[in-house]
Amino acid sequence: MKIFFLLLNIFVHSMLFGQRITINEFRELSLENKVEYYFDNFVGIPHRTSHSLWAGTIVSHHGKAVVPYIKEQLKTATYFTYREEPIDDTLSLIAYILSSLNRASLYPQYYLSSGVPEFILYEEEIRWFYNEYMKRINEYVLLYRIIDENVMLNMIHISFIARNQEDLFQFFGYPYYRGIPVNLQGNEMKKFFEERLGIQNLLITIPYIE
Repeated sequence: MKIFFLLLNIFVHSMLFGQRITINEFRELSLENKVEYYFDNFVGIPHRTSHSLWAGTIVSHHGKAVVPYIKEQLKTATYFTYREEPIDDTLSLIAYILSSLNRASLYPQYYLSSGVPEFILYEEEIRWFYNEYMKRINEYVLLYRIIDENVMLNMIHISFIARNQEDLFQFFGYPYYRGIPVNLQGNEMKKFFEERLGIQNLLITIPYIE
C-alpha cells in the first residue's frame, strides 16, 4: 500500500510540474505546490519580470504564510550559481516574493480579495533576510574581489526586502542612493564593500557602472 501511494505521489507530481500550467490553474494549487512549481519552473529562465505575477499570486492568496517556504529555499542559494550554466537564480525568485509582500503591505486593498491575513514583514524579519543576502554577497565579493552584475543584482534584491530604502538605511546603515539608478553606483558599492569587509582595491568590472 505504501508503494502504491508513493507511485501515486510521483505520478501527480509529474503531471503537475512536468508541464506548464496557466495562472488560473496555479491559483488553485496549495501553498506548498505553488512554491514548488514557482521555483522548479522559473529558476533558470532569463527575463523574468513577468514572474512577479506568479510571485504576487502566491502572496495574494497566502500572505506571510509563504515566509517559511522561502527561508527553506534560501538555505542552499548562493550568488556563485549566477556565474555558470545552468544558472540557478533562486535568490532573484525569493526577492520577487519579498517585493510582492511589501507591495501588498502598502496596497492591501488590491490583495485582500481572498481574505489573506497579514503581509507586513517586521523589523526582525527584514533583518534576517538582509543578513542572509549580505552574507552571500560578502562570500562572493571576498572570493572574486569584484563589483560586477551580481553585486548590483544583490543590491536590487536587498531593496526588495523592506518597503523603502529609507528603512534599510535606518535599520542597517545600508547605502541610500536617493533614487539614483543602481547601475550608476559602482564606486559607492566599491566603497561600501571595502569598508564592510575590510579589504581594498575591488575591481569594478562592468563599464556602465561608474
